Amino acid sequence: MEIVAAKRGLRKVVEAMQKAKKLATVADVLVRMRELLRRGWTQGHFATSAGGRDVDALSVSAARFCLNGAWNRATHDLTASLKVAGTVQSLVWGCVPNFQRPTTFNDAKGRKKSEVIAVVSCAIEKARAQEAT
Repeated sequence: MEIVAAKRGLRKVVEAMQKAKKLATVADVLVRMRELLRRGWTQGHFATSAGGRDVDALSVSAARFCLNGAWNRATHDLTASLKVAGTVQSLVWGCVPNFQRPTTFNDAKGRKKSEVIAVVSCAIEKARAQEAT
């Protein structure tokens, strides 16, 4: 009886792990990017700590992100496939005004956090429209 119960328990654990390993969609990554940017945005660095120190975007100390730093962190956090990561980049590029590079757009003097978040929101809308078809 104990062996049967153990096998059932193990089966439930394996099923839960398989569900948890669901690959992130393009929209999932973009929504995570927007969450990161809403929490904290920076210019001139991929990421900074709460105290403003330059840190790696994957660091536990990272509190503020630029557009590319948020992409890096979100694709890592959600274990996105290379195809998803590439599609996210393409959609973001397509939403940046005047055909600017995302880093140029993010780091432009006078740029506002809300403008950067609007680019990601635009990309989310496009991703959801593509996923619906």
